[in-house]
Amino acid sequence: MAKEKVIKKRSRKTGGSAGKGRKVPAGQTIVTKGQRICLRILVLLIAISVAAGIFLRVGIARKLTADLEKAEALCVEKKYDDALQMFERMQGKYPRFRKVAVSYLHGICLSNLERVEEAEVLWKRVAGSKPDEKYYPASLYQLARILEIDGQYDKAIGEYERMLSEFEGSDIVPEIMLSLGNCYEQIRKWKDARERYEVVLSSWQEGSLAIRAKKKLGDLNMKLIFSPYVTEDSIEYEAKAGDTLEKIANEHNTTVSLIRKANGLERKILPLGKRLVITPGGFEISVDADRNILTLKLNGRFFKEYSVGTGKFGCTPIGKFKIVSKQIKPVWYAEDGVFPYGHSRNILGSRWMGLDKTGYGIHGTTQPETVGKHASAGCIRMHNEDVEELYVLATVGTSVVIAGTSVEN
Repeated sequence: MAKEKVIKKRSRKTGGSAGKGRKVPAGQTIVTKGQRICLRILVLLIAISVAAGIFLRVGIARKLTADLEKAEALCVEKKYDDALQMFERMQGKYPRFRKVAVSYLHGICLSNLERVEEAEVLWKRVAGSKPDEKYYPASLYQLARILEIDGQYDKAIGEYERMLSEFEGSDIVPEIMLSLGNCYEQIRKWKDARERYEVVLSSWQEGSLAIRAKKKLGDLNMKLIFSPYVTEDSIEYEAKAGDTLEKIANEHNTTVSLIRKANGLERKILPLGKRLVITPGGFEISVDADRNILTLKLNGRFFKEYSVGTGKFGCTPIGKFKIVSKQIKPVWYAEDGVFPYGHSRNILGSRWMGLDKTGYGIHGTTQPETVGKHASAGCIRMHNEDVEELYVLATVGTSVVIAGTSVEN
């Protein structure tokens, strides 16, 4: 029995040492405790490195955003030389971060400094990069603008039209529309130009885009109505025996001045069979007395907008009126006397259009600095060149609607 116990004990020992010394199957590796510790340290270091990289990138991105905002602000203030220094510094300092934005805005700065060729290189770089929602179409637009400025209107139109189909929902669309309108104007496609301006005005009724669209559309409308070009609002008329300009003007509710100006008439005698372009009356005037804006419409559509001056403390009458009298070089009937045109006390300017509310009217002014302000005794003041333009279009009977805040009527 004692011998058997010794054998069993020896057997257990042998088994233990055999386990430690057994061969490891092919393809398997035994990882020691020390190796596991090293591996954990390595993973931890990688995690710390990745986190540090993320924090570094976030910090750089924030710094770049701040620098971009400062540079853009300098551009807005037209401090282009200072902005250029910042953009050049950013190009070298942040070569891998938002380079598209920096390149595009750098180009904008260069173009304002009349370094268009350098700007073009930057915009082409952006246009050749991976398309994004903002700077890619904006760069294409700037490249098309270079063609427009160079007078290559047909090529510019092709680029603009292609962009409209490709970037239908982009914020750059109204800018494209305004540029298209200008290109069509330059090649005398008046109808196409008007349509583009009207699209912008109907879709963006407030803000700088609306102001620019109104200016472009208003100037074009004036150019056309004072020319022999036939629009959807005008007609062709052939002078008959017994016709006079006064008779034709009365029949079509327009003014002799407009007929003369549109057709380049200088003589008083109207030749028989003379072809005339006439715009029948359909003008309406509306005044926003709070914002000091007069809007002229023709047949219900926007025609032109003017800055005006209105009454102090809301004293301009509010309501629906009409023009009942017109006078060139008006006399000023003031409370303290009657002053003829040209007198230092006559403030009416070069034209007067009286309303059917006694004492009130639309007139020019000898105090142009008051236009755009609430400075009159209730009348509507305009710059003389503007009131002279309106005078040619408006007839006796033209509707005038004044809206705003009124203290007295």
